[in-house]
Amino acid sequence: FDDFTRHSVNADVAYYPSKWGQHSIKGGFQYERIGNSRLGGAQFPTITLNWGSPRNSLDGRSVRGTYGHYTVTRVYNSGDIHTNGLGLFLQDVWTLRPNLTLNLGLRTDKEEIPSYTEGNQGIKFGFKDKISPRAGVAWDIRGDGKWKGYGSFGIFYDTSKLEMPRGLFGSEHSVTYYMTLDTFNWQSI
Repeated sequence: FDDFTRHSVNADVAYYPSKWGQHSIKGGFQYERIGNSRLGGAQFPTITLNWGSPRNSLDGRSVRGTYGHYTVTRVYNSGDIHTNGLGLFLQDVWTLRPNLTLNLGLRTDKEEIPSYTEGNQGIKFGFKDKISPRAGVAWDIRGDGKWKGYGSFGIFYDTSKLEMPRGLFGSEHSVTYYMTLDTFNWQSI
């Protein structure tokens, strides 16, 4: 199984003052909880018989049983984690004149990339680590709606995916045992 869950809560408020032009000021927050419960890959070990062949050990020795050696291997993914993210934003769509509008905003996020292994802290981003300023301008050049000049700038951060910590923080397992093959009755292994 590989179950993903996502729960989110969003809220924002808007205010429309008229000072030095028309404003549409919006602020808010977003809370998101993403989870992943996973068990995949080989559910049982694979046994490989190597008749008559030795195996080189990590210390350089050649090791072999009476009939060779065998390996017991299992490659799998497992883990049950979740991450909580919180985003805050403030934005102003400011119409200075009927033909000139500025869009100014700032967003910041707090997020954690969790670990699938207990005791490993994972990676944490605080509000100061993910600051996203945004600015845009729209200009009706002649004031008749036929010619428009516009531009924008922004820094954007994607939410971290839980796929990354699978390989880096303990979800993926590859376990291999090397044993001497000392019995001809391979079915008893």
